[in-house]
Amino acid sequence: MLGLDDIRRRLQSEAERQRAEVKELEAKADELDLCNITHSILFETDQSNAIIWRITIFIRNHHSLGYQTHADRYG
Repeated sequence: MLGLDDIRRRLQSEAERQRAEVKELEAKADELDLCNITHSILFETDQSNAIIWRITIFIRNHHSLGYQTHADRYG
């Protein structure tokens, strides 16, 4: 059974991987001059020590009139 520290380490490692992936996507977007990607990663711990991990990525397409989600863009 994993302890809380093990779970935190795994989530931190995954968060670092996600940050690196977002940076890579931002660089590609800048190269293509199509969109500007920003991100926020939020970690919360509730009383039962469960980790709630939410990642929100907002993609703004420079060629549209506003913000679009993946579902808005691709259905």
